[in-house]
Amino acid sequence: MMQNPDCMADKLVPAPDGESPFTLICEGLLADDLPQFRHEIELALHAQADYLTDIEYQMFKGGKKIRPIVMLLAARMIAGGAPLNPKVYKGSASLEMLHVATLIHDDIVDEAQLRRGVPSVSAARGIKTALLVGDLQFVQALRGFAQNVETERDMGLVRLVLDTAFDICRGELDELDRTLPADIDSALARYYQTIDRKTSELFRLA
Repeated sequence: MMQNPDCMADKLVPAPDGESPFTLICEGLLADDLPQFRHEIELALHAQADYLTDIEYQMFKGGKKIRPIVMLLAARMIAGGAPLNPKVYKGSASLEMLHVATLIHDDIVDEAQLRRGVPSVSAARGIKTALLVGDLQFVQALRGFAQNVETERDMGLVRLVLDTAFDICRGELDELDRTLPADIDSALARYYQTIDRKTSELFRLA
């Protein structure tokens, strides 16, 4: 049940004309939470600093951060205006890191030259380096989740993260398989399975 919902009431105001609901969420409901999320991202990247270039940092600066925002909003539904557990910020940073890892790998598979308006990691640093840098993000994300294990319930969440990462990898492999079924219904079912694993799983985790 939501605790102290009245503490958030002053942030739940109509968006001014022309202002998107997304902006209202970021600058209203999550105004105090997003800086802490960004701080956790910085800490996670600092541990990898010797292996990263401006390209990787730009990837983390860009994007709308939808997945961690969904996670923070879910936490706010429970906490209301009360302080969030620091695990929430660490978890949201790890979630974004997991997402960026998938983007780096996607760009390798798709031979994409650009990502978020800048050269992709594979285009800038080569496929071998990009593969390892993407793996580094995956592992750092899992480390971030594992470092917050204190209870049996926490361990259950880590298992959920590992299951999600497994399904994401299966989705990426599914996408590479171009041998689609001949009938349209089976082909659509295969398509929906692939995008569920590649995209929906992370939102479900959030």
